[in-house]
Amino acid sequence: MTASKTVLQGKRFVSASLVGHEGGNPTSKHTADKNALVHLPPRNVEIGHEVEFYADDAAFVAGFAGCIEAVLQAGNAVIVIATEPHRSGILERLEADGVNIRTHAEQERFIQLDAHEALSTLMLDDAPDRVHFRKLLDDLIARAAKSRDGEHPRVAICGECAPMLLADGKEGATI
Repeated sequence: MTASKTVLQGKRFVSASLVGHEGGNPTSKHTADKNALVHLPPRNVEIGHEVEFYADDAAFVAGFAGCIEAVLQAGNAVIVIATEPHRSGILERLEADGVNIRTHAEQERFIQLDAHEALSTLMLDDAPDRVHFRKLLDDLIARAAKSRDGEHPRVAICGECAPMLLADGKEGATI
């Protein structure tokens, strides 16, 4: 709750776990982030939820594209839930970086959804519903995981539903 209130007041919030880490240039290739994603822990280790804030749409597209590229290069699958303009920008950026996104999509290593459609599926009484949320994500994760081989196949999920809820004035649903 502290993070949300701080950000809503227009201030900067940095999690205690991130204090001391330098932020990267959002338009760079995110080398440090890519290296961190390559060595994911085994399946029985709980993975945390990360939140990133971007100054503008260009930084958002660059950040998501860098994360997606790193996940795919590590041999993992990724699910992207974003608005159409952002998805288009991300695809352009990935293709410019030489990522064969069409092949990854055909293999279901890269799955994308429209954020507005995803939210309409997830919402019940103006808030995300756990049952709808689990069904949508469980189905997507199962599809993406089938595309992966190895002892510990991983699926990363990048999405922008929370900012859309926040923009609609649904602070409680955002959290």
